[in-house]
Amino acid sequence: MFFILLVLGLIVLAYIFRQVVVIGKSCKSNAKLHGKTVIVTGSNTGIGKTTAIVLAKRGARVILACRSKQRGEAALEDIKRASICRFFLSFSAKLVRIKDFSCTIQLCYV
Repeated sequence: MFFILLVLGLIVLAYIFRQVVVIGKSCKSNAKLHGKTVIVTGSNTGIGKTTAIVLAKRGARVILACRSKQRGEAALEDIKRASICRFFLSFSAKLVRIKDFSCTIQLCYV
């Protein structure tokens, strides 16, 4: 009897762990972002790419900030297939290049 209760308890704990930690929560907002400009860093893979797709679907102008131009352009094609993406810039982790990136953004959007 104790063994059965232990197994059931472990199953319940595993289910709760999966729902809370593994699956996590997702954004339920349907807010429209038309007229907004968003810079997404690391947008060539993973969470950054998914974020860029969702923001573009909501109408935001998305700027993809990536270290690799090749991978950034590949991600841009994926995002264009999923939604409308209006702008792309390559990005480097070096501080000098970050300053250039921010100056370019300011010139284009301010």
